[in-house]
Amino acid sequence: MELRTLRYFLAVAREENMTEAARQLHVTQPTLSRQIMDLEEELGKPLFFRSNRRTILTEDGMHLRARAEEIISLVDATEMEFLSTENQIYGEVRIGAGESSAISYLTDTISKIKKRYPGIRYRFISGNSATIQELLDHNQIDFGLILENHHPELYETLEIPSHHYTGILVRKDDPLAQRPYITREMIAELPLIVSDRYNHHQDALTPWIRSDKNLPLNIVATYDLIYNASILVEHKIGYAVTIDGLVYTGEGSPFAFLPFSPDQVMNIQFIWRSHQLMSKACDYFLSEVKNDLLPPHA
Repeated sequence: MELRTLRYFLAVAREENMTEAARQLHVTQPTLSRQIMDLEEELGKPLFFRSNRRTILTEDGMHLRARAEEIISLVDATEMEFLSTENQIYGEVRIGAGESSAISYLTDTISKIKKRYPGIRYRFISGNSATIQELLDHNQIDFGLILENHHPELYETLEIPSHHYTGILVRKDDPLAQRPYITREMIAELPLIVSDRYNHHQDALTPWIRSDKNLPLNIVATYDLIYNASILVEHKIGYAVTIDGLVYTGEGSPFAFLPFSPDQVMNIQFIWRSHQLMSKACDYFLSEVKNDLLPPHA
């Protein structure tokens, strides 16, 4: 199995169209088709469902895609490592981050590094805390910015000097919007829109709600992206459980944010795998993040 073939496979998986993938790769469509068929023959598994319009991954294809992305990422990082010299560092830093204004603490560090080492690139991947930890575990990202670290034995942690309050997103014309906060008892009467991790007990936003096992909840929808949840709120489907600052609630916005009472505070943490072997780019980035976030005596 050659690296070139894996890159061909990933292009087809990404484009879901053999002709478009061939155009992106600057090869002919018959050549690309032959390479994919040879790969399927080598592995003894069909990797794609083929139709006249789309080429979609099979279950085995999805498994190979995950592995191929890890392999190609490692190869690319290794190549960039060997381009680094004593006076210059090249490479990619992959950061998984939830939706939070706390990302500004990393962008300040990145701006400073960019002036000295412009050869370092940054790739940001969005996701909730559980998704980011999964990506870390599979070496698909180098660092994560999450709400709370529930596995301190697996990850090294730096506290970000920022936090969020948990509450619900409501319409401004809703009578509830006139209240300063919302209690757990009031939640029981509302149609709720919660994170899609709620049913797997992996939602960092709702442990406080869950803590009362006798509290009946009316879950009408789940969401992955808060933008989608805000559309549901706007159309009066329900009230979205979220954190402050993700949806604009200022002048001209149709939304208001009501914090829970008592306050439910979510701390922001910067994490990476314990005993992780890092590239020069990642190692330098981490040292600069520590310099910026830790007190001088730490």
